[in-house]
Amino acid sequence: MNARRMISLLLLICLMTLPSLGEGAGLDLHRYAVVHLGDWEAVYQGPGKDYLRDGSAGVGATNDTRLYGYSEDWLLIGYVYSTDNFRVGWVEDPRSALEFVKEADVGPLRFERVARRLKDDCAMTYDPVFVNARALDLDKGDLVTLLCYLPEKWAYVEVLTRKKLTRGFIYADMLEEEPPVPDARTAVSSGGAAKTVLRSPVSKTIDGNYAVFSGPGEGYARAAGDPYIPWTSKARVYGTEDQWALIAFTGADGAEHYGWLPSRLLPNKSSVKELTFDRASASLTGDAALLDAPKDAGALTASLSAGDSVVFLCYSDKQKNWALVEYASGSRKARGFVPAARLSFD
Repeated sequence: MNARRMISLLLLICLMTLPSLGEGAGLDLHRYAVVHLGDWEAVYQGPGKDYLRDGSAGVGATNDTRLYGYSEDWLLIGYVYSTDNFRVGWVEDPRSALEFVKEADVGPLRFERVARRLKDDCAMTYDPVFVNARALDLDKGDLVTLLCYLPEKWAYVEVLTRKKLTRGFIYADMLEEEPPVPDARTAVSSGGAAKTVLRSPVSKTIDGNYAVFSGPGEGYARAAGDPYIPWTSKARVYGTEDQWALIAFTGADGAEHYGWLPSRLLPNKSSVKELTFDRASASLTGDAALLDAPKDAGALTASLSAGDSVVFLCYSDKQKNWALVEYASGSRKARGFVPAARLSFD
């Protein structure tokens, strides 16, 4: 972005009286700043050029544009594009322009990215303000990715259409509240020995952006930063437990993550086998971070203390340097990796 455009952006900001969205806030269509972008911008239905662009959708330099927040280098906006039609979409914003969104008092948007099933046939729209534009028809039983619920009647979702991902709005009561698959059973010690090593993975490409959990179910904690597997990323699939799959992948943050998602989200399950775990009883000989990858740079899932009891599942490597364990305390449960040397087996 050149200096002239940056100056025009800063000068044309007209703020509503509203608090900052704050770190990792959800979407609220009543909270926005009104801006003029300074140049014509192409509008996509997601934060990236690999998302669907509906025809020649774009916002003009002089449009009163509602700025809701941002995700990485993309701004989520809304604007009127005809007498009675409104569109919510995304425009590219170089990282050097993040001072612009700070000035506008809007922040990063947080999305859940969990799979949900539709209760009934319904329509998706890009226009949750005038609600005149029907973008896509969805069928009862379809799986969609729930990004977030809005404060009122809407849910913001992501679906695949025309070989492109697109984001839009459906009525929230069209979504099943429960996950499409239940949690696997909490790991219980079987008294076995600790000997199993995680088998070699198979490679699969995931067709969507999905949250990953530390264990096989949404009842398990998510690691710090709420990692998710990005669309079309190669996942290393280690196997399944009940209706969940253990995968490893490079996240949008560039770091390696391990986690679980419903196995039905895999494009195919050929050569994917059921996992074998030891479920041996163990305790920590010292304080340890429960990490989402078998390396010191893994994202934190939980902090464990010396003496905490865990269930050993398997070693992550043949050298037996790291162990995958499950920790439970009251209603809290999480899986992750700890240095195997920190474990004492009962």
